[in-house]
Amino acid sequence: MTPSRSPMPASAAPRRRRLRWLAVAAALVVVLLLLAVVPREQAGLGATATRQDLPAGPPWTHGAARARFVLGLYADLACPFCQSYVPQLQEWIGTQPDLQLQWHHLPLAMHEPVAGQQAVLAECAGRIGGQDAFWSAIRWAYAQPRANGQVPDLDAHLEASEALRACIDGGDAAAAVHAQAQEAMAPGITATPSLRLIHQHSGQSMVLAGPLQGDALLSAIDMLASPEPDLNPPQEQ
Repeated sequence: MTPSRSPMPASAAPRRRRLRWLAVAAALVVVLLLLAVVPREQAGLGATATRQDLPAGPPWTHGAARARFVLGLYADLACPFCQSYVPQLQEWIGTQPDLQLQWHHLPLAMHEPVAGQQAVLAECAGRIGGQDAFWSAIRWAYAQPRANGQVPDLDAHLEASEALRACIDGGDAAAAVHAQAQEAMAPGITATPSLRLIHQHSGQSMVLAGPLQGDALLSAIDMLASPEPDLNPPQEQ
């Protein structure tokens, strides 16, 4: 007579089922963790690529990284018209996918020594901290009072540091500011704010007497983009 196998204890089957469910649950947790990690890595790679598209500067730019048109802004950090116009222009540029703003230092003799020293401060801030630091220094400079032509106290600048002071005292930034002011004379720019619109593909350009608002700037872009551009700039209405 063939011996019969002893029956499985009643508690063994439920225990095996529990182990199987635990294994399935553990595998599911691993899959979910992988799904959570991969998008983060992909997002991180995408963010890095976007940041790499933006040049560290100089030149100091704002807006689209690969724009068809560049709008050169010639400005003075002690110019009252620039003080009100530049923030508006920056905000508008941020809504234009085909336009990039590029800053050009043009401290006017009538506004010295404030204009030149503030330009050097902004230039040094950008060289140390990049684009964001440069534009932060521009906003800070325009926010300072202009009482009696006094130069704002550097200690009031939130990003003041030994590196910033060393750059200001070094002379290279001052030389760059002076060179940009001299370059402005080539297209005949002597007042602030002034604008120069450049078509990146054709190289055609148009000097615009600022401050111009968005509608006039869009008209200038249309004119410069036409096959036979009319280089007479539009006038503000």
